[in-house]
Amino acid sequence: MTGDRETSMLPASSLTGVVLAGGTSTRFGPTPKATATLDGRPLVDRVVRRLWRVTGRPPVVAARSAAKRELVADAVSEPVRFTPDADWCGGPVAGLAGSLDAVETDRVFVCGCDMPLLSPAAVSWQAARLQTAEADAVVPMDEEGQPQLLHGVFDRDALASLFETRPGDDRLRVVLDRLTVDRVPQHEAPQNIPLTRSTVNVNTRCDLRSIPTMEAAIGHAPDPGEHVRN
Repeated sequence: MTGDRETSMLPASSLTGVVLAGGTSTRFGPTPKATATLDGRPLVDRVVRRLWRVTGRPPVVAARSAAKRELVADAVSEPVRFTPDADWCGGPVAGLAGSLDAVETDRVFVCGCDMPLLSPAAVSWQAARLQTAEADAVVPMDEEGQPQLLHGVFDRDALASLFETRPGDDRLRVVLDRLTVDRVPQHEAPQNIPLTRSTVNVNTRCDLRSIPTMEAAIGHAPDPGEHVRN
C-alpha cells in the first residue's frame, strides 16, 4: 500500500475521484462487473488504487444498493467513501448527484468502475487543463467524436448547481447539454499522456478478455502512476 501513495501529481486538496459502480452490468453477465478480475485484481480495485495515486485521498464510490456496496467494499484494498444515490433521479446521474456532498475539493474526476487501464497521468493532465480552460469540464472524445463522460474532470460547483435544478433526464448527456465543456480530441494529448488507453472500458466478458490485445494495439506509453503496482 505504501508505494501507491507516493507524491500525487496534483495537490491532494485539488481533486477527488468519483467512481460510478451502481450499474446492473446486464451486458457483462450474471456476476458483477466491478468485481471481475484482470491480472488477479478486481476492476474496481484497479480504478480505486490509481485514483488514490493521483489524488492522495479516498475516492467516493456510488454503488447504489447496500448489497452492491458490500461487494465493492470486499473487493477494494484501499479506503473509499460510499455515498447513496440521489432520490430524485436514476441511472448514472443519480450516482453522480448523490456523490457530490462527499466531495470537498473544487474539482472532481468521474469515471466508471470498469476502466482497468485508467492512467493517473491522463487524469492529472485533464485536471491541469481544467485549471486554465474557460469551461466547467474537460472531457476526452473518442476516435468517432463521442464524448467520454466517464473520464471527465468537472468543476464541483458547476455540477452541484446543475443538479440543484433537478433536470428531468437520467442520462449523463444532460451534463454536456447544460455545462460548458472543453471537448478534447485524443490526439491533442501530449505524447506521454496515454489518454486513448486510459478511456478503455469493459462492457462484456469478451471486452475483458481482449484487454491485453487491445493494450498492445494501442501501445503502452510510460505512465508515472503505473510503475509501482496496478
